[in-house]
Amino acid sequence: MRCYLMNDGHIAAVEVLEDAPDDAAAIREATAIFLGCASQYQGFELWDDGRLVYRCPGGTPLASAMPEAIDPLLEAYQEVIIALRTRAKNCEPDQAVEWIHRANNLQAIVDGYERLNAKRQTRAREPD
Repeated sequence: MRCYLMNDGHIAAVEVLEDAPDDAAAIREATAIFLGCASQYQGFELWDDGRLVYRCPGGTPLASAMPEAIDPLLEAYQEVIIALRTRAKNCEPDQAVEWIHRANNLQAIVDGYERLNAKRQTRAREPD
């Protein structure tokens, strides 16, 4: 599968996903790739040959999530972070730096959303 990183509706970069066993795993991996470099791109599309698998039009996939949907997404992203760090251990040093950078960027995003979610939960429990 291929992850097309997009700017202004045009392909700006391409990442080939070779190890994804199914669509769900490929979507998680493509999302991690995008989140690792989201400041450079506006969105991404995941394609399997001529079949569109998933499209993230812009921002982060978590940005539009309802608060109650964030926890399962954060859990999935934690799995992706582990996979990225594992990939970094099993590749050449110059490639490892890129995978570690992506994992760290994704971890920073997850940490931010966890803090935001915790604040929302605290506010919800406070009496009016």
